Amino acid sequence: MIYHPDKNDGSEEAAEKFRSITEAYDILSNASRKKLYDKGLQNSPVSDTFRPRGNIKKRTTVPQHGKTPYYDFDSWTKAHYGKTFRKVQFEKEAFDSLEKSHRTAKEDLQKEIPLAVMLLIFVMIACLMESVYEKQLDSSKNSSKER
Repeated sequence: MIYHPDKNDGSEEAAEKFRSITEAYDILSNASRKKLYDKGLQNSPVSDTFRPRGNIKKRTTVPQHGKTPYYDFDSWTKAHYGKTFRKVQFEKEAFDSLEKSHRTAKEDLQKEIPLAVMLLIFVMIACLMESVYEKQLDSSKNSSKER
């Protein structure tokens, strides 16, 4: 409070010192600005770099001169992760193809099961008829021998 302008009426030196101290306090109290200052990227006074939010104009359209000020995150992502994305896409397509082939094989098997059951029933009936026929044949041979 020694250099506060209210305590030092008209002293330009005190006012300048107070601005320096205030600027230093503003920089040190803000973590992101402190990092910039530590890296040497913020050399100008706070009053030169600070702009209130109300003065910032948001651009809603791309400039007509062909160069956009916007960062193209999609192209950066494709450049850095494109190989991984393609690999994941290939694995997904392979998995889907395998799943589809398993599904069709299962559907085919479900179509063949009734046919196999009918064939099994037919074979069982044929075996049963053969055994009945053999018993009749044996009984007729035994009755003819008794006479």
